[in-house]
Amino acid sequence: MFDGEREDREMSVAPAPMMRDQTNLDVLRAYAVTLVVVCHVSIFYGYSRLAMLGSVGVALFFVHTCLVLMRSLERQRQARLFTAFIIRRVFRIYPLSVFMITLVVIFHIPQRVMVLGHFQTWKYTTPEIISNLFLTQGATGSIINPMWSLSYEMQMYLLLPAIYLLVRQATMRETAGIWVVAVVLSIAVCISVPHTTLFTYTPCFMSGVVAYKMQQKNIGASLKSWLWPATLAVLTVLFIALMQTSVGIGQWWITSALIGFTLPFFKQCSWRAVTLPAKLIARYSYGIYVAHFFCMWVVLEKMNASIYIALPVFLVFLGIVSVALYHGIEKPFIELGKRLSA
Repeated sequence: MFDGEREDREMSVAPAPMMRDQTNLDVLRAYAVTLVVVCHVSIFYGYSRLAMLGSVGVALFFVHTCLVLMRSLERQRQARLFTAFIIRRVFRIYPLSVFMITLVVIFHIPQRVMVLGHFQTWKYTTPEIISNLFLTQGATGSIINPMWSLSYEMQMYLLLPAIYLLVRQATMRETAGIWVVAVVLSIAVCISVPHTTLFTYTPCFMSGVVAYKMQQKNIGASLKSWLWPATLAVLTVLFIALMQTSVGIGQWWITSALIGFTLPFFKQCSWRAVTLPAKLIARYSYGIYVAHFFCMWVVLEKMNASIYIALPVFLVFLGIVSVALYHGIEKPFIELGKRLSA
């Protein structure tokens, strides 16, 4: 979800033809994290109709993650593909997540359950703390509620090198066939296993693989750039509409597939009013994702001010915290991971 292409670019072994400035990916990433924050703030203030936006954001993140990391794998030496990839992912994800979980546990900050206008206190067991520190908690049991998705991202990291080798020389038709197999397998697992697993979201990740292959094949970008943000908005409405039906997890797969199969056809967004804020939000998106619950607790609950005062203060505080986390924790450990993997 949060592996920035910007960091990976610096370690390129042999730049691929498609490795140009991908502003559309910044827009996708920024839009996804914005949806998650809007979702949780809306729940806090009782606007339940916007609660489904968070699911849309996570689905978009899954597509983004696989696309960016497949490109990262393409630029790494084949002899050390798995070890270098995992080292960099571990140093990219764990330092900040461990820091935030440790902070929450030591100071007993309620971050697990949020109801109208309040974060409920929760007593964490030792196994829960350990599973959260290693990001193995799954869909339930997250000490910091939004971090449930990171456990599936970490599981997917273990599979991505093998997936990359599988589709590296595959045709577009073969790659689409692999996506269909992933959907069929996911349906079978969802029917036979009552709880959520990685397979629940595998088609979302595989949609990012499809987008990667389409870019690798240099699919011509013929659609106007302004249609990309418009498409994201339309697909958000589609996701919410599907949530009202009985398609189950299908809305995740359908929306992710539409993103993955169409993204390469859009020209790169060049409107600076969109690309500049998207670039900034995308850079600090991991910090925003893992810290926005904490910032909500500090400002929206503890400050207990009018929404018109609390919201601007919250956004400023979230920005300050995210920038501090990036430069104080994320970036140093990203650089350390690069040096170790090299």
